[in-house]
Amino acid sequence: MNKKGQSIYGLIVFLIFFIAVWAFWFGEFLQTWGANAIEQNAMTGIEAMLYANLNVVVFIALLIFIYISIKIGV
Repeated sequence: MNKKGQSIYGLIVFLIFFIAVWAFWFGEFLQTWGANAIEQNAMTGIEAMLYANLNVVVFIALLIFIYISIKIGV
């Protein structure tokens, strides 16, 4: 596999772009979508908790992505 063009800098640029989009647009969308899903479906329990905290779920997924990217060796 050709990894000449891939470096840690590409990962950093991707992360900066992703976090900026998430902070300015995607985070509010997730919050609204989760609140609507809970209200319209009358959810309770763990399912409602996960919908209410979708931004935390995305953050954990981002941390897992960073860990895997570093372990693979970008």
